[in-house]
Amino acid sequence: MHLINVTGPRSIFSSTLYWKCWDVLSPQTLSHDGGGNSQGIVSMVKWTLARYNGDARKVFSIGTSSGAMMTNVLLSSYHEVFAAGSAWAGVAFSCYASNGYAVWSDACATGQITKTGAEWKTIVEAAYPGYHSGWRPKMQIFHGTADTILHPQNLQEEIKEWTAVLDLPSAPVRTLADSPQSGWTTYVYGDSFTAKIAQGVDHNIQTNTTVVLDWFDLTCIGTGRFSRPASGGRSSSMGLPATSLAAATSSKSSTSKSPTSTSTSAATTATGTTQAKYQQCGGAT
Repeated sequence: MHLINVTGPRSIFSSTLYWKCWDVLSPQTLSHDGGGNSQGIVSMVKWTLARYNGDARKVFSIGTSSGAMMTNVLLSSYHEVFAAGSAWAGVAFSCYASNGYAVWSDACATGQITKTGAEWKTIVEAAYPGYHSGWRPKMQIFHGTADTILHPQNLQEEIKEWTAVLDLPSAPVRTLADSPQSGWTTYVYGDSFTAKIAQGVDHNIQTNTTVVLDWFDLTCIGTGRFSRPASGGRSSSMGLPATSLAAATSSKSSTSKSPTSTSTSAATTATGTTQAKYQQCGGAT
């Protein structure tokens, strides 16, 4: 609720009954307008935008664990819908891919699914055939080095995927120690993608609201907020022309269009027989 209190956007807190995990593996959810959980969430976004006169250029997604996986799916299958995403302890798009509906993939979870950046890019582009040169949302990812549920190798695969998709260098252009907090390291690959590694942190990584709000540019500083272009345009940078920023209005105005954020976070407190395998699930928060 803190995100709502601070920023005033319309927020969608989606949830799933499927083992309390998102479908991030079926051909349907991994395809644009193919069905599955991803299209269900996008349908909620579109309804919310219409119902509350929202600004379609300012739609964001944040998720933890299974929710982070879904954030990767949403920004890959429906990149024209989202301006930016924030994924905490997730995996690369399609890492869990399967022709069936099994909830768990040991191979992906333990970091055994590895590909080149070019291979990941091909998979992402196949999610929306014909859409290769349009807008791509910016992304930030987080992972703990002590994560034994979704091994840290998954962060490396996400890095390879997003740097390739966004046409960014495969090596960071800047490294920031103790950022955004002590023991964490931020790797900057460009204005549109950063990866943050949390030393000694397990799968129960805690979302840093300030960092997310800053990434989404929802801190109400200045005259505008980050948004995707009104039409077309591929960007490997967060920077927007001054006219675009000036056109963005504050959601505090009664006549403005509100930004929309979707939360696909999953709690990491599963108990009983599901704890060892499904700790990355546990319900939406």
